[in-house]
Amino acid sequence: MGNQVVGRISADLGIFSFESRELLKDALNRDGCIRNKELIIYSKDKRPVYVVASVDYLELSGQNYLLSVLMDITSIKESQLELSRTRSQLQAILDNLPFMAWFKDPQGKYMEVNRIVELNAGLPLKDIIGKTDLDIWPQDLALSIMESDIQVM
Repeated sequence: MGNQVVGRISADLGIFSFESRELLKDALNRDGCIRNKELIIYSKDKRPVYVVASVDYLELSGQNYLLSVLMDITSIKESQLELSRTRSQLQAILDNLPFMAWFKDPQGKYMEVNRIVELNAGLPLKDIIGKTDLDIWPQDLALSIMESDIQVM
């Protein structure tokens, strides 16, 4: 592999799209270096590879070079994408239930709720997530819900 890349430029190797390569060149010329930039590069067989890149100019014996360090984060990105898909599927299931439904953490804070909870609480999702029943509902209702939660857990 080393012999296939040493002395060649990224355009010859086809690892960056033209647009990405131009953006990187602009950033490098503007800032003098690139630090911890998430990028998608392409393997020899054209599969996307997610990386974090740092790039510096380097001068050796009067010659200018680019020193590039890339860390492969493909498995992390794929896990994040799968988690995002799973969360979207979970939210779709919750939103299609004909009754209030939610998930809470062990401290009783809402982690996910369906649209019916939002409608009944009169609050958008962002104002419910991370809150407890006492933050959202009238005290008597909140205490009743909390008591039910204890029985379920």
